[in-house]
Amino acid sequence: MKIVDNSQIIMQTEYKKGRAEEYYVKGLLEEKGYRYIMKSAGSHTPIDLLASNGLETLAVQVRRVSHINQEEREKLCDWARIFHACPVLAVNIKDRWRITDLLCNEITFKIKNIRA
Repeated sequence: MKIVDNSQIIMQTEYKKGRAEEYYVKGLLEEKGYRYIMKSAGSHTPIDLLASNGLETLAVQVRRVSHINQEEREKLCDWARIFHACPVLAVNIKDRWRITDLLCNEITFKIKNIRA
């Protein structure tokens, strides 16, 4: 029997929540016409999802909080530039996913949660 401390349980739970949110946003993007989507394994990069509708490509970071510090913003923008993608931040605020273009701070679109 393997003994696990509380910090490992919390980390596993947080990882599962984050992973579920990434898959949820992936589904929302598919509903908006982004048919070509790659998910970063383990999210060890600034980009969680790379999504394209054939005309534009989004480099998506999925977050639980809307704040992104300058260093994180610059890393996401640098990675997005490499893939010729638009850096965007996906945040769930009051049961609505807000996907914001970080280059011009404009909300690309808002999507009301339709799944539990």
